[in-house]
This record gives sequence, C-alpha cells and structure tokens, in this order.
Amino acid sequence: MTNKAAEIKKMFNLWYYNSEFSTGHMQENDPFSDLVMVDDLMLPLNSLPEYMQTIVKEARAQGKEIAFTSEDPE
Repeated sequence: MTNKAAEIKKMFNLWYYNSEFSTGHMQENDPFSDLVMVDDLMLPLNSLPEYMQTIVKEARAQGKEIAFTSEDPE
C-alpha cells in the first residue's frame, strides 16, 4: 500500500506546500516561502541582493522554483 501512495505522490508532484493543491491558509503559512537555495544551502530570501530576490519572486509567480550557485573560482 505504501508503494502505491508514493507513486501517486510522485505522479502528481504532491508535497505539503504545493501551491497547486494547497489552500490559501496553507500558502500563507508556508515556512519555505521565505527561503531559497544557494549552493545547496537554504537562506532567507531577504539576505539576497534585491535583484536576486526579484528573480526568485518572478519565478515563483510563474509556479517555478529557482536555486542559485556561485561560480567556482577555478
């Protein structure tokens, strides 16, 4: 039974705070809405420069998620 549940979850890309299937209340209380991945580290969105915050907000408005990586100096 667990395997079927996992398949359904994967098929519909379900997770607790998926905006497509969440209520307004859940979206407002999403603990991940103010976080963004930078070099595989979760950081508060407001710690990024304004132009990067704008990129994240625009991507999320389109239902996409975004992460940043810094360039390797080598």
